[in-house]
Amino acid sequence: MISRLYVLLLTILIGVMLLAGCTAGGPASPDRSMDTLVGTAISAQQVEAVVTDLLADDSVLPGEISLKLAEGQEIDPIVEQWNLTLLDYMEFIDFYHFALAPDANLAKTIAEMRGDPRIEVAEPVYRTHMCALRVDPNDTRFTSGEQWYLENLDVPEAWVLQPGDPAASPDPLPTESDVAVAILDTGFDYHHPDLNPTGVIDPQDNARIFAGRDFVNGDANPQDDNGHGTMVTGMIAGQTNNGEGLASISWNARIIPVKVLDQNGVGNSVLTADGIWFAVNTFMDKKNALDPFDPEGSLFYNPYNARLVINMSYTYETPNSLGPSQMELNAVKYAIDHGALIVAAAGDGARPLDNGITSIYPASYPGVVAVGATDQANQLVPDTNTLPLSANPATAAFFVAPGKDILSTMPMDFSQGYGVGSGTSFSAACVSGIAALIWAQFPFLSPSEVIDTLAEGADANVVGSLGADYVSGRGLVNALASLQRNFEPNPTENPIIVRAFTNPILHGDIIFVIKSHYRLMSATTQVQANLHTD
Repeated sequence: MISRLYVLLLTILIGVMLLAGCTAGGPASPDRSMDTLVGTAISAQQVEAVVTDLLADDSVLPGEISLKLAEGQEIDPIVEQWNLTLLDYMEFIDFYHFALAPDANLAKTIAEMRGDPRIEVAEPVYRTHMCALRVDPNDTRFTSGEQWYLENLDVPEAWVLQPGDPAASPDPLPTESDVAVAILDTGFDYHHPDLNPTGVIDPQDNARIFAGRDFVNGDANPQDDNGHGTMVTGMIAGQTNNGEGLASISWNARIIPVKVLDQNGVGNSVLTADGIWFAVNTFMDKKNALDPFDPEGSLFYNPYNARLVINMSYTYETPNSLGPSQMELNAVKYAIDHGALIVAAAGDGARPLDNGITSIYPASYPGVVAVGATDQANQLVPDTNTLPLSANPATAAFFVAPGKDILSTMPMDFSQGYGVGSGTSFSAACVSGIAALIWAQFPFLSPSEVIDTLAEGADANVVGSLGADYVSGRGLVNALASLQRNFEPNPTENPIIVRAFTNPILHGDIIFVIKSHYRLMSATTQVQANLHTD
């Protein structure tokens, strides 16, 4: 008993000594309780200077103020003296929210009020901001700031939604998504460590890179001997967060390399039609390879969610009197009929896609997304092609995206592995990469709904005149805004049977997989939906 009492007294004594030491030796720690979170006592001149700085930083609302009166004071004399307009009164905390007179100086008013004994609290209304949520991969060319175009498109912020933050995610991100991007170009460098770390040309496929085709040389080795295709591929779906090189827009999209342009960047409509056919059929073969009783038999995680984007960063011009290549046009229709989204470069001739005499294809094909080029300042690149005056900018599938001084991968054989290029080819790659992110996030969308989602997320007020116009079409695409769209199901509106198969376990019953349409919600609909959400 004595020993316990001794220990207790000793503990109390030590505690008292520690407390005395804390209070006597140096300044006391600030009291951070809820009742004492107040600012330092400063002069009226200092208050005015501080609030002036906050106004300059746009950190406070310029014409509004929050007040709390001292106990027993009336509000009417205060309102009359400073010509205030009541906006709100929060009775539960006894705070007033006022608008100042139009000619009032916020900093001076707050300084005066803080010296008035009738007023307990006089403070500005602070602006609040969402925390900057973004993913910053560890790729060296990204961390150095060289990939400015990703910032202009809000891609790092979009990565929070798709594919997700590898550091924050409790589970590993999927190495591959269910979106494949077929790149019809000069091929790509299979030996580039930032595209294909294994360095192996696999005629059978690997999980991320499907077996491609070289229609120029007639073989299964679409190795890039020009560089253009490797740049486009690196922008869309190169290795990301691997500690080297650059970051791609769609980290884990599958790649279908299709070589339809030679070492000089030249091809023809027969090669491109063949390339479209190959891309669609390669994708469909992989998608339809699913055995209902062996899901591991498919390269896709969920074949029903598998989607195809086709990137065409090339152009050709033809007289309107003759019209476009019907061969390539029919191949494009074939791809669209099979659910592909086709993205094409608008071209770099400083002219409308249709100038009344000749037209630019494949950007002018119906159903194809055409993309013009902007620079780092979000201004239209002078030599980019634009919409014809016969088009309706508000409905045309025409957008703009960065396309000047773009850093991307280059073949290792004749470069240091990276290079800078300009042109609408790279603008199209930006849109293809964002489309792959959209489809990975919203696999239920149709190709036309992906275009609507791009349009909903695009900024039509940055380039050209305010709103849709003939220069920028629907505007500058934005990855984050596109991935923040809301949708509502319309299950009774033209449901589509995606697949039907017999399941012997259920005694031969036929199982139908049905896809329902979804409608993109307008901004007004979103607000109304939010207001009616419990």
